[in-house]
Amino acid sequence: LDYLLKPFTQARFREAVQRARDSIKSRTPQALTPELLDYLRKTQAEPPRQYLARIPVRTGERLAFVKAAQIDYLEAAGNYVVLHVGKENHVVRETLTALEAELDPRKIIRISRSAMVNMDQIKEMQPLFKGEHALILHNGVQLTMTRGVREIQELLRFS
Repeated sequence: LDYLLKPFTQARFREAVQRARDSIKSRTPQALTPELLDYLRKTQAEPPRQYLARIPVRTGERLAFVKAAQIDYLEAAGNYVVLHVGKENHVVRETLTALEAELDPRKIIRISRSAMVNMDQIKEMQPLFKGEHALILHNGVQLTMTRGVREIQELLRFS
């Protein structure tokens, strides 16, 4: 229908919104019905994605379960992942990429090739040298980011 290029004025924005409203009004209810039905079929056909709530961790003979929400950050160690949970560390025999696919991307994000972090644990972001940045967690741990700063800022803004 329309598009806006930055910077745009308030008047140009109103014009674009009005054009969209006019387009919706000009359509007959019969024309909108198949579109709405298609949309409803698509949204209801796909069940919501289930993510891991707990990660099984073997400690000696025992099998403990670590809640994903309690993880501060995850660190790759070859074909293993080290879960940092408070003052404890747990080693899981799984790759970071495999574990990333099972964790909720709205809560735990990849910040580099070898690290993921729980967004609730991020305290601040500090610039380093040569365009790199570091994330400071609430427990004082500093993690270097190699992922785009804007991408992380957007994820943090809407989490």
